[in-house]
Amino acid sequence: TGQIVALSTAGMPGLTSGQVAALTTAESAALTTLNAPALSTAAIHGFTTADFAAITTATLASLGTAQVVAITTTDIAALTTAQTAALTTAQAKALTSSQAAALTTVQTPALTTSQIGFINPSSLASLSTASFAAITTATIAALGTAQMAALTTREVAALTTAQFAALTSTEIQAFTTAQISALTTADLSNLPTAHIPYFSTAQIGVFTTPQITALFR
Repeated sequence: TGQIVALSTAGMPGLTSGQVAALTTAESAALTTLNAPALSTAAIHGFTTADFAAITTATLASLGTAQVVAITTTDIAALTTAQTAALTTAQAKALTSSQAAALTTVQTPALTTSQIGFINPSSLASLSTASFAAITTATIAALGTAQMAALTTREVAALTTAQFAALTSTEIQAFTTAQISALTTADLSNLPTAHIPYFSTAQIGVFTTPQITALFR
């Protein structure tokens, strides 16, 4: 591990993916905020899931956006909750759709209110329904209007009653007509009465009879 710590930024770009794959978990954990950012994107591909999960949160947060894009989906799925929470806003913005789709129900609750607003709408729309439903209410309430409008109907239908009740007026007003149709009667019936005025006249107009009944229970 001492050799890894001592490896200069000038020497890091020369590491191949094969050499990185040969690192032990202890050696991966020894990577620093000074030398890890110098790894090539090809080398980033070489990490095993166990080794990638051993990288410290500080070192992970020091990686550049091109390096983040180079992280394999299997390594993304292996991120610890601490690593997930440590991603910078720039790194969260760099996550691709396939990487977002790899996030698990253990990881998405670790996403912070600061991170969520920077995730690209298309990437957010790629989350599995289970992973989306696992996001905390505080983080759900921090979604932007572009992100809300990009949610798939399966994600809208997957909103838990607690998540739905946590949505702000701005978020609810960002729902498209297709998304409105995907809202479950369970969510609507559990919406706080004070939130009903959040819906626009146009949105109310596309509610089905069962949805209207649930909303004005």
